[in-house]
Amino acid sequence: MDKNLGSQLSLLFSLWPVLFVPLTLYGVSQFGNSAGDVLLGALFFYLVVFRSDLRTRKLMITLAVLGMIFETANVAAGLYKYGGILGAPVWIALGWAILGWWVVQLESSLARVERNTWLLIVSVVVAAASFLNGSLSISLPIAVAGLYVISVSSNRPFGVYAFTALFGLVAEFSGTAAGVWKYFAPTGGGAVVPPDLAALALAYASVMAFCSWASGFEPVTQAR
Repeated sequence: MDKNLGSQLSLLFSLWPVLFVPLTLYGVSQFGNSAGDVLLGALFFYLVVFRSDLRTRKLMITLAVLGMIFETANVAAGLYKYGGILGAPVWIALGWAILGWWVVQLESSLARVERNTWLLIVSVVVAAASFLNGSLSISLPIAVAGLYVISVSSNRPFGVYAFTALFGLVAEFSGTAAGVWKYFAPTGGGAVVPPDLAALALAYASVMAFCSWASGFEPVTQAR
């Protein structure tokens, strides 16, 4: 087999965790949050016990804990709400942990694309997605600027954070479309609004960056 073809197939097969997005959303929409807890709980246990080293486990646990705090705080603030539960479901925290494991596996592949190329890709995709869902606003240039700041503040390849931001778009679009969670207007009144995809793309990348530092996965040394 041609080496380049083999590398491309390997990258394609490494994207298998994305299948858990529709599986989880379908399970939750049909059977409740317990279905998501069981599905992602089993995957989390397998990845932590059999597919991770100590460094990656610490990142996963940090993402699960801080991700849960972040989600619960936003729900408490009335920014959004998950169906069938007052706070944030456990499967959301597990999803953050699994995402952390996933980007570790992809890191060497993501590093092959230069930072400026990633910034262009993310900017175009976020702008297009925001336009299509009606959330295009001042959040877009703020998000692009924020992603650039992350890119010069981390020793990890910027592709890690660009990929996390793009995954956030997929998750947020899919979750709201499936009715598993919904966003409310920040002005109050309970009006349901489309998610601000640009702001969320930056939020996803920021959580990944902070947890990389907090867990010690990325030592606090001079950035690239």
